[in-house]
Amino acid sequence: MQLKNNIYYYEGDYIRDKKIYRGFGSSNFLILKNNEQTMIDTGFFYGRHKERLWNELKKDRINIFDTKNIILTHYHPDHIHGAKYLLKKNVSKLWIHHDCEEYLLNDDFQFFSYLNFPTILRNEIFGLPKVIMRLFLIVLGYNFNYLRADHFFSSNEELVIDGFKIIPIPTYGHCYGHTSFYLPDQKIVFTGDLFSLKVFNGVLISNSNSDFDHGLNDIDALLSLDVEYLIPGHGQIIEGRKKIKDLLLNVKNYTIELKNEIYNLIKEHKRIKLSTIEKILFNNAGMNKYHLMVIIYNILKKLKKEKKICIKIINKNIWWETITGLDRD
Repeated sequence: MQLKNNIYYYEGDYIRDKKIYRGFGSSNFLILKNNEQTMIDTGFFYGRHKERLWNELKKDRINIFDTKNIILTHYHPDHIHGAKYLLKKNVSKLWIHHDCEEYLLNDDFQFFSYLNFPTILRNEIFGLPKVIMRLFLIVLGYNFNYLRADHFFSSNEELVIDGFKIIPIPTYGHCYGHTSFYLPDQKIVFTGDLFSLKVFNGVLISNSNSDFDHGLNDIDALLSLDVEYLIPGHGQIIEGRKKIKDLLLNVKNYTIELKNEIYNLIKEHKRIKLSTIEKILFNNAGMNKYHLMVIIYNILKKLKKEKKICIKIINKNIWWETITGLDRD
């Protein structure tokens, strides 16, 4: 749909049920169209959302193959598959933050960005060996092949592409190199995967390489912007300064509250497994179960960094337990 003059917004495949299917979780994307056509993220070009998406593009008289520039928030497959397709057709040039270069050059970096867990913990979360997980993701369309980049940009560098002023905002809370894009003239910010709206009012740190402290600082950075439209990487657009401010504050506050809740749960049980925390806090989460366990894992990492908890491996299981004052010293 047309958001503003020459700016179009398209919602990807927001997971609303408990089924897994090829192309599920495809990201949102923006199209900027003056003399040339620019995409911010691309999502998947296949899946259950494809027919709806293609009809919306046709209604807006947008030909996806007219895209000359693609700007990516980060390198995760649900945001870049369409870029790979367009690059194969040699019709587009790719822009991405220079801190993502290493991940693009080595497909193993992309793969491990999804499964960067200790082996025992990965088995607890997914219940499958690493090789099987890789094949499973590829079947679902999460292709980890090399993606060629034509232009690398830096944080806060002002880009002018086809007449649009675009400022890359570093939001590394999601992963290293992750970037949100601010269009100051249109008061639009595209936040990529900085936060997930799948959990109540939203929560930060939604993958294995997320950083708790960086995520909170990223929210503060977004709060400082003059924004009328916030477009997340997944889910519906948020419109209006007050709604956007309230959402960002809710995400920040709920993330902190969840951390405190998890710590209190560990203190209550003395020793507990990650999967047990998920069952107690988010019973019957369905497809979101794995997503939630990754969020919990990042909070556990933060609590361990603060020396509030420690890890114990017992019978090939990872347990998280509180640290006494004596142990902390």
